[in-house]
Amino acid sequence: MLVLPLLPAVNMAGYSYELTSSGVAYAALCPRNTYSPGMKKQRACVPCPTAFTTNGKTGQMSANACSERR
Repeated sequence: MLVLPLLPAVNMAGYSYELTSSGVAYAALCPRNTYSPGMKKQRACVPCPTAFTTNGKTGQMSANACSERR
């Protein structure tokens, strides 16, 4: 898992906003079949619609990264 420090309350596209058990914020790379456009405190990456995939890619930034499974 790639972990990057965050500016207060903002996550970059392709990452979700996470907190450690001690409350320290960090950016977690979106796993495959998900994406994140980057928002204030987006706590989870958005899953691709059913029957769509990112073709194994992680850190995707928009729904355009999701394509129909073949």
